[in-house]
Amino acid sequence: MDQESWLSFFVKQKVLLILTSIFLVLALGFSSGLHLFISSQKAEITSTLITKLKFDRAEYDRIDIGLQSIRVFNFKASGSYNITIPRIEIDLGFDIRKDPIIYPKKIKLFRPKILIQRKHKVALHQRRKSRSPKRSVIKRLNQLETDILAKAAQIIVRDENAYKIKAHLDFKLLRSEGHLWFSLARLNYQGNSILKSVSGRMILDSQGPYYPFLVSNKNLSQQNWQAKGKIKKDLTKAYLYLKNSGIPQELRDLVGGLIPNPETINYAMSLKVDFQEKLLFSYHAASTNISLQHPQLADQVIGPIPSKVRAMGSFDLASGDLEISNGSFKIFHIKDKTQSLQFNFAGRISELLSQRAVLSFSIRNPQQSCSRSLASLPDGLGPRLASLDAAGTWGFSLDVTLPLYEISKTDINSADVWGNCQFRSQDPLFQTEFLKERKFIPQLHNYILSPQQYAFFRSDFSQTYSRFLIHSFVANEDSSFWQHQGVNFRALIEAIKVNLAEGYFRLGASTITMQMVKNLYFHQNKTISRKLQEIIISLYLEQILSKTQIIDIYANIIEFGPDIYGIHEASRIMFGKKEDNLSIIEAAYLGTILPSPRHYFDNYCHGSLNGDTRQNLYRTLERLHSSGHITTIQYQGALRQPLHFYRDQKVMSEHCPMVLSKAEL
Repeated sequence: MDQESWLSFFVKQKVLLILTSIFLVLALGFSSGLHLFISSQKAEITSTLITKLKFDRAEYDRIDIGLQSIRVFNFKASGSYNITIPRIEIDLGFDIRKDPIIYPKKIKLFRPKILIQRKHKVALHQRRKSRSPKRSVIKRLNQLETDILAKAAQIIVRDENAYKIKAHLDFKLLRSEGHLWFSLARLNYQGNSILKSVSGRMILDSQGPYYPFLVSNKNLSQQNWQAKGKIKKDLTKAYLYLKNSGIPQELRDLVGGLIPNPETINYAMSLKVDFQEKLLFSYHAASTNISLQHPQLADQVIGPIPSKVRAMGSFDLASGDLEISNGSFKIFHIKDKTQSLQFNFAGRISELLSQRAVLSFSIRNPQQSCSRSLASLPDGLGPRLASLDAAGTWGFSLDVTLPLYEISKTDINSADVWGNCQFRSQDPLFQTEFLKERKFIPQLHNYILSPQQYAFFRSDFSQTYSRFLIHSFVANEDSSFWQHQGVNFRALIEAIKVNLAEGYFRLGASTITMQMVKNLYFHQNKTISRKLQEIIISLYLEQILSKTQIIDIYANIIEFGPDIYGIHEASRIMFGKKEDNLSIIEAAYLGTILPSPRHYFDNYCHGSLNGDTRQNLYRTLERLHSSGHITTIQYQGALRQPLHFYRDQKVMSEHCPMVLSKAEL
């Protein structure tokens, strides 16, 4: 209770005279008469509580009076909020210099429970009406000369549907020190744990318009942290500043192992909050050594990542809606802070932390320097890009709706990429003498290409193989090959949607150029890092190679079966002929198996097509016909022509042991 309530209780309602008389009676040992007297005053005391504390109803089981204390049992009150306190102990002080001379020196509340019921329709109206009294709460506490202690307190805020906020805490107001101390066991919001094992203190006798405070976590089993701040004396604004080493234990479950060094992360953040109809906030954070690690991100640790984030927005406690109206995320070069990559973002999370939470956000990458963007990529994200530089600018935009508890229903509403980056590199592996002339480079041998791939890569078949092969590859692998500049961004967006829905990397949306890059420079691990590097290197190679040169390299290094690389070897093994002598149906078959050559290779080993392969082959022929690359007569002739494999026992024993039994071989 605040000071006014207690003074009203002890002075205005003449309870002071009653307590003084009781004190004298107890001193003389007339305890039985005292209890009888208190019982007779119960109705008057209850009426006083209801009137002065503005409750609709108040009751208690009994009051016990001692020489130095008063005990109240099972106190209950209801009104705009409900209070239940199993036991209240009031330690009395006696000072003839005070008025009144008997006063509450210390109040102890055991297991108090405060339930605040919010109603959406009147919440804002009630907030406006009650703002002035709430602003004076700390002022009243500061004027009070009574120490107040609460053990195992619960504060619950709920709406018409369910609990919103629940706090379990101990607190103590020690007037002798001018400090308000508190210890928060745990704070839950909508059933989710937000904070645990937090303690702090506020200096109430400070000068100026703010009360300074300090909050910390001192738990041996968790990462310690400490924050300081200040709150305006009229409770309209608050500031919080945190500088620490190590992510708090409460937040580590959120990162889920994504950050490999949570205990050594250096970071600083500041938060400004305005307490209005909604909580308005301004957030700033920075880190110099955060790193990321996940098998779907990269094969190695990404980082350190010097970065800054800034955001402004609001949070509605009643609805749980979080809005960010102005945010930015900036990544810096680890050595040169003038090199940076920036993303602007805005978004909204409806019903935060509920099972219906939906995140809607947009990201805008302003027109940025291609060179600075490349230089700002953290270590581990693009190791193959280290030698690349670029002139020009680029940018992108993205709008996404993401149900947080059902990510498979993510919807990418719109996406766009633009730019005119002109790449250059001094890396021998990116030079035309390697890519066009296939000149032997020592560091390439047994490093990227396998010996089998390298042998065929050095040969030039672009002038000899059947034109139907090119059309078959394009029809099955990249129908927009002749139009794009190395990357089909629309197909990438669609692949991301499918992968999110399936929960794994099902589609890659790789163009023929990107597949060539993958086979030339990367291993087969599917990671975001590899895909990013494929995209950038593909854009670069499209600037220095012609489309014919790209598909020529592609056709001579891709895999057609177990240890079968290049179109020359595939034609020889499967059909016993050179690539320039392939029929339409044979060329169509080699294009059909490219998405999964090892899966389709059992058709060759068994000497005939299974049902699924035959249907896929017919679809390839239909694409060639509908695109005008074969005539109707050629199409109908190919459908009637049987597909015969070249069955060489030596070849089969070398390539088919995993498919056929010894008896079949």
